Amino acid sequence: MFVKRYILPLFHIIVSIFFAPLFTLSASFAGFFRRIKRRRKKRPNLMFGDEPLISNKYWSNAMKEAGFHSDSFMSTHYDIINRREDFDRYYDELSLTPFRILNTQLNKYLAFLVILFKYDILHVSFVGILRFSPLLKRVEHLFYFLSDIKIINLFFGGDYYRYSKVVDESWRHGLLSHYPDMAKLEHKTEKNVAYWNKHSDCIIGGLIMDGNGRWDILPFNAITIDEDTWKVESKIYNDSNGATKPVKIVHSPNHRVIKGTEYIIQAVDELKKEGYNIDFILLEKKQNEEVKQILSEADILVEQIILGYGLNGIEGMALGLPVCTNIPDTLFSKVFSRYSYINKCPIVQTSPETIKENLKRLIEHPELRKQLGQMSRIYVEKYHSKKTAILMFSRIYRKIWFNEDIDVMNYFHPVIGQYEGDFQNFDRTFGNI
Repeated sequence: MFVKRYILPLFHIIVSIFFAPLFTLSASFAGFFRRIKRRRKKRPNLMFGDEPLISNKYWSNAMKEAGFHSDSFMSTHYDIINRREDFDRYYDELSLTPFRILNTQLNKYLAFLVILFKYDILHVSFVGILRFSPLLKRVEHLFYFLSDIKIINLFFGGDYYRYSKVVDESWRHGLLSHYPDMAKLEHKTEKNVAYWNKHSDCIIGGLIMDGNGRWDILPFNAITIDEDTWKVESKIYNDSNGATKPVKIVHSPNHRVIKGTEYIIQAVDELKKEGYNIDFILLEKKQNEEVKQILSEADILVEQIILGYGLNGIEGMALGLPVCTNIPDTLFSKVFSRYSYINKCPIVQTSPETIKENLKRLIEHPELRKQLGQMSRIYVEKYHSKKTAILMFSRIYRKIWFNEDIDVMNYFHPVIGQYEGDFQNFDRTFGNI
């Protein structure tokens, strides 16, 4: 604790004094050639990172398919849920010294040099790339300005949440249950968010990004997946109504209170006591491939019943499952029905108060499970596929890289938005991105 709190910051202050002028010169040099590249209307090189979230892999791979040079460049990876080969590059591939301990810190500076020269648009979280340096993180945007790099900010939660601004207090309770220390660090998070609100070229909004004063494009949830991988060929739906053959229900909680796991377990136990034949699987700390295999054999996915849907819900819908989750009809979420696409979502609207009745209805009606599952697959193909990523990011690039005077804010608007038309004409417009 002493080393992390005092020694490491002092180390980075000293090292930053050396690297600051090097970054400045490098950024200026890179910016000269990058401005020539932009004037010649060449496609930008993309980086997604540096938090090892699987979404970065999906986004980056989608843009590769669209013909962009794109890398997922990570500071580390999570052994529990990801494989190292999920991502393209890692900081630890770079080294300055034969000493591993030093390299762990110094490779962050080398990685930033690589970023300054190689990538034109960075897709990063609200903690930034230079968060490790008490000095350089305060002027990170200046290096991007000098190098003419554009910044797109996406959030993952821990980089963004300021608990006092979380509108849904049940969601706040879940966050406090799992990450209580974040409440004590809210002032630091507030500084980071304010910094990127001011200096970002584009901030991508979404349901759980409440309490922020800025977004530049409004998907309900920006997460996309590889829909070609996440599918079941010729899916055979279970015709059981829970009287004889079991109905398989899956729930995958990485954070139990946030997802309402206790209410889900209670509902399943009560239904079992009432005589319903249920095979209930609780998935925790499983590799992505194992999750996929189990979900592909499931009948119902209960994702989270407190607020919204995330990656796991999208995976379930892609595999043709009916998905139970909670999108409360409040002023907080109304913006997504008025200005985005959430009205098209076929999820089973479920709260802790309705979980038992909803499960009972799904168990008793196999034809309803099939209908909702098929609709869910179509929804993912429309709003969470590689095509979605290509269209959304390409529109942003046209705005911030090619300086086109186009509307990004209302791209997903159900009445005046351009997304529906772009999606229908994708094959025709693909080469013009």
